Amino acid sequence: MFIFKVGSDEVKVRTYREFKYLSDKEKISYVWDDLWPDDLGMTWIEKVLYDHDTGDLGLPEIWDEYVSEFYPEKYKEIENEEPEDIHKKRESIFEFIDDLDGKEYSRALLFLVNKVYDESLFYDWLIDSVKEQEDFTQTHLDADKKNEEFKKKYQIPVSEKIRRAIKTLYLNKKINEATFQCFTIIAENLKNNEIQEKKEEFLDDISSVESFENQIRSGLNSLEEEEGSDVNKIFKIRQSKRYADLSEFLNDLDYEIMQKVFNEMIKEQFE
Repeated sequence: MFIFKVGSDEVKVRTYREFKYLSDKEKISYVWDDLWPDDLGMTWIEKVLYDHDTGDLGLPEIWDEYVSEFYPEKYKEIENEEPEDIHKKRESIFEFIDDLDGKEYSRALLFLVNKVYDESLFYDWLIDSVKEQEDFTQTHLDADKKNEEFKKKYQIPVSEKIRRAIKTLYLNKKINEATFQCFTIIAENLKNNEIQEKKEEFLDDISSVESFENQIRSGLNSLEEEEGSDVNKIFKIRQSKRYADLSEFLNDLDYEIMQKVFNEMIKEQFE
């Protein structure tokens, strides 16, 4: 467990190992008692999700999934009221969650905390939020280590953060298989030291969707032209009816979502 102050209250963040043995009742108490500082006005989990929201992964998507699963009739009603305006739809869902009482609201909190601990990306954000504190106390197995040693140990490479974000997007059906496959390979080849050495170049490449797309297209087109290139083999181009050539494959990638992910996480590397 990690303990730090938010205003006059203590926030106590459990590790995954500590969390997974809790009963549902204990998990709800954990949110109410340890993750809800009065001065914040929301749970620490909600703050973490707001702070790291990629635009496609965050608290709105979790509550959307919750309402659609547990209150399907209400969800359809909200969809019918706001069929085109996603922002108003989200506002309606948040208002519905806020209006839940007693056991129903506790069930929503249980869904939220389980989601954060079950999804590796969200859990990473939660642990990262501890590292960002100027001072915190450890009470779990690593308590004998200094805080700086903990921070160094839990420093997740930017390539791994991006890879996890891409996987979460794919599992939640936010991106197609081509986008998942292509950007997973790109993420796996990113190295922290290279990003630091070419800071301005990286920031320029991801500054807009257009520049990001141009870099991906020019890079893969250049690779395809190299002798002995296996680009087409890696992405199974011409091996199925889906993509006749590299151009069709590139046209099927979701550059907008991936630019947001790369932009947020690479910029975070320099903060």
